[in-house]
Amino acid sequence: MKAIIHIGMPKTGSTSIQNWLDSNNAALEGESVRLFGCQGTDERHALQFAAYQVALNELGVDEKTAWMFRRKVSPKWNRKVYESYKFLSGKLKRLSGEADIYICSNEMLYRCSEIQIIALDKFLSQFFDERYYVAYIRNTVDLFLSRYWEDIQSFIDYSTQEYSGFLKYCSKVLDPCGTASSFGHLFNWEKVLGDKFNVRLLESDWLVKGDLIDDFASLLGVQT
Repeated sequence: MKAIIHIGMPKTGSTSIQNWLDSNNAALEGESVRLFGCQGTDERHALQFAAYQVALNELGVDEKTAWMFRRKVSPKWNRKVYESYKFLSGKLKRLSGEADIYICSNEMLYRCSEIQIIALDKFLSQFFDERYYVAYIRNTVDLFLSRYWEDIQSFIDYSTQEYSGFLKYCSKVLDPCGTASSFGHLFNWEKVLGDKFNVRLLESDWLVKGDLIDDFASLLGVQT
């Protein structure tokens, strides 16, 4: 069985992809495609929780290294994490053999460290013989403009400044290993996964039919 994991980078159309998957779920099932790990926040978290459990219990790293979230691990959270991990494991076992391709779109994974990516792929290897990962990136200038416009619509204080002021603000919060779009984190995915990781440029000249959804659908082998 084959799994395709969409790593949703910021401002690269992840919500559009997820809305398309949700609204076309029945049609995709008819094409032997099943969704997992992307129906609701709890299930998206479950994929991270599963990677945490594998990193902690199978790879032997400490909690801080294995953990992907800002919230600290606590006894209450440990129970939730384990329950979510078991829920997702059970679901993937039940789905086994029901489809040719299994798809997950998750914007919570892009900041994974190398060890967390190793753990995630190890967890998925229990259920899928083939695992492929894809991320879209966009021109950094376009990303800044998109974020600036989003902030204006959200009435964030600093968005009332001139665009140059906004860029100065962004320069203070740039990801330390990349740009504001956290491209630097993609090197972790490339290093761990090699040919299993596919980076695609969110530009009309590079997309199938010049469209994000058509491009993503082509990865699944289906028509929009």
